[in-house]
Amino acid sequence: FLTRFGEIFRILNTDTMLAQIEECYRMLAPEMDMHFDRWASENLKNISADQPQTKDGCLRYWNTRVERLRNVVRKRPAYCWRQVAEWFKMTDAEMEVYFGPIPLISTDATWNSTSAENKAMTYLYGPNWKRLYE
Repeated sequence: FLTRFGEIFRILNTDTMLAQIEECYRMLAPEMDMHFDRWASENLKNISADQPQTKDGCLRYWNTRVERLRNVVRKRPAYCWRQVAEWFKMTDAEMEVYFGPIPLISTDATWNSTSAENKAMTYLYGPNWKRLYE
């Protein structure tokens, strides 16, 4: 299981996933204007309360959600690496055999606050995590 998971983990890395998102975005973006022109007013508030009902609002909302997906992709590999290590009670050295070194989170990743960033980065990389980015 760990061998195969490690192979997939190395293939579906941040760069590969961001490229896939970008490919899908470029394919869908030209259609979204027409799509929301037709369907924006049909968004049901009882199903999705935060989704706008105007074409412009829906386009902004869609772009925001795509960027949120990109941000998850920038962060997720490091979290996955750390969570697998915890679940299987593996040392960092053991993890590197299957998954390679823990991926660094891209500097393009965004955080809700500095506090959230510090907490997450300390969890992932330890208290001296800032040295990794120097």
